Amino acid sequence: MNKKLANHTNLLQAVLGDYWLLNQQDTASFLSLVNTVLHEDDQVIEKFSNELSMQSPYALYGNDDTHFPLSDAPIDSIALFQITGMLTKYDSWYRYGTETMGNWIKQADQLDNIKAIVLKVDSSGGQVKGIQEFSRIIAACSKPVVAFVDGEACSAAYFAITGANHIKLSGDIAMVGSIGTQLTAIDSRAALEKYGYKLISVYASKSVDKNKDQEELLKGNPEPIISNYLNPINDVFTDTVIQLRDEVNTKKEDVTTGKVYMGQKAIDVGLADSMGTLQEAIQLARQLADELAISQQQQHSIHFNQNNSMSFLKKILGNAEAKAKKEGKELSDEELEQEVNQQLDTLQQENDTLKNQLKQSNESIAANQKRLEELTQKQNSLEQTNKELLEENKKLGKQTIADPVQTSKDKDDFQEEQKQVPMLDIEQKVIDRGIKVDNQSFQRTRGIIL
Repeated sequence: MNKKLANHTNLLQAVLGDYWLLNQQDTASFLSLVNTVLHEDDQVIEKFSNELSMQSPYALYGNDDTHFPLSDAPIDSIALFQITGMLTKYDSWYRYGTETMGNWIKQADQLDNIKAIVLKVDSSGGQVKGIQEFSRIIAACSKPVVAFVDGEACSAAYFAITGANHIKLSGDIAMVGSIGTQLTAIDSRAALEKYGYKLISVYASKSVDKNKDQEELLKGNPEPIISNYLNPINDVFTDTVIQLRDEVNTKKEDVTTGKVYMGQKAIDVGLADSMGTLQEAIQLARQLADELAISQQQQHSIHFNQNNSMSFLKKILGNAEAKAKKEGKELSDEELEQEVNQQLDTLQQENDTLKNQLKQSNESIAANQKRLEELTQKQNSLEQTNKELLEENKKLGKQTIADPVQTSKDKDDFQEEQKQVPMLDIEQKVIDRGIKVDNQSFQRTRGIIL
């Protein structure tokens, strides 16, 4: 084997020597890929090798399309993994293997900055080896996992994602299922004999069962390989789907017969949960993570309260036993129960008293709050009135004020006019009778009459 071919032994060994879970229609296309390796088509191999780097996982934050490395992403980022093409356990120039992807997913699940995981899937299946371990890793994630099927997730690919929290299809023609196991074998003996080759198999004396099932298959008897290989593999596959997908009801429709389902039908039979876009799948992952955080907080609170309750009962029992011991008594179970109930009754009464006090306090607070609101409204009203008065006063202050000098002059003119007023009849009569009256009296009299 030349050096170039040796670099692809992982893929060749998997294809030529292992069992596969694939859609039948994809088998031929996969064999053409093997043909590319065997014929050393460097251009095709280089093309796939360049695309390999694009399959590395990355993280998304918010609505930003920037791709962050998982460990360097901001807090509350979503990790996105691509599960595409034919799945193999080990890496090759064609795809990262499920072993590598599984390690990446475990890493993302442990990173504090990763909030949830989204799997973007487009695969018709792959190698049996390693697929159960990969499926277990996804199902065991402590963070929400949303699988977005952008094309198909069939056979081994569906086996892998069946433990996701939610499976969202990209549309009506997205496919899932093909839950079943099939073996395709090639009897090449006639072709080899045509070219002069004859296979001779020799076994050790005790190796009576070595490759027996394969030999029986070549003889036209498939039952041993069905019973010993295909059925056990198929049972693991179908049992995993039924166990992890609560929505599947095999009594309503048995989805474990190898049938492929599309769009709404896949949702109806329980193999998928919804249809939508990748962005909606990412948003759903965030939502599930938020709901999980709230649920965990509630569970922590319940656990905390339960622990407190147990500690409280232990304290009551301890106090009752200590009191009895101090009095030189030993309480029976009934007496101990009675003592505990008495203490609980006392505590209940105290609790009821505190509740009433709290209720009264709340009512007082509510009344004070209402009074405060009324005073605040009154204050606002007074402030408004004061503002209006200030505005009015400001307007009045702009009017002309009388000149004090002019006012004094007006007073003098008035007094002078009084002097020129003709004497009244009473004044003349007083003068005619010879009554002496000083000028001040006249002025006072005049002021009264006027």
